Amino acid sequence: MGDEGAKQVAKALMDSSTKVLKLNLNANDIRCSGALALAKAIETYQLLEALYLDDNDIGREGALAIAKAIATHESFRRLYLYNNNIRREGAAAIAEALEINQRVRMLYIHENNIWTEGAVAIAKTLGTHQSLQQLYLDNNEIGTEGIVAIAKALETNQSLEWLYLSGNNISREGAIAIAKALKINRSLRRLFLHNNKIGRECAAAFVQALETNRTLRELYVGSNDIGSDVEAAIDEALERNRRPPPRRFRVRPNAVSR
Repeated sequence: MGDEGAKQVAKALMDSSTKVLKLNLNANDIRCSGALALAKAIETYQLLEALYLDDNDIGREGALAIAKAIATHESFRRLYLYNNNIRREGAAAIAEALEINQRVRMLYIHENNIWTEGAVAIAKTLGTHQSLQQLYLDNNEIGTEGIVAIAKALETNQSLEWLYLSGNNISREGAIAIAKALKINRSLRRLFLHNNKIGRECAAAFVQALETNRTLRELYVGSNDIGSDVEAAIDEALERNRRPPPRRFRVRPNAVSR
């Protein structure tokens, strides 16, 4: 489709009398100018709930424009920007938009080179945003500082259910921080930590965290050299969490005959 096609879609959206809830433009070679046109249309068209722009190349400027468009958008709920090279500035702009728009529930910005600074900005918003349910941050070179900031946010956030952090080189300190947050957080159901150089000792901290955490259902720690016995211990704890709670029967006092 390219930028010219995106501009035509944006024009059609602004002129439309049809109710459009989802706009899927994944993998269409849309770049900055196309994203700017779409952002302008979204500002005008207040019915859109979800925008799919995965695997394009809107860059930092495109992300800034999209962020501005969704900040005060009353209907907007889901933003998909996987692999768009939005960088740290784009991530920070989106984080600021979410501070204003507390209705967004899903944010997919994996593989965008947001680095530590972008992750810290997202973490700041995550600490106060109580509607976001799914957050994808895989393969963003977040590093230890970024992961520690996100872990801290998880201690206060009670809405996030899915968190993807694979391939971010979080190392020992970051893993320990996430494990500590799990002792407090009661909303996460699914956590992905593949390929993060966690190691055996840090993975054991997750086993300890799961002794008190009863809400996490899925924890993926493959490609971290943690050892099969630690993996088995994590699986056992998760299986316990997946079991339905025992039914409670109310005991009624015996009826007193007259």
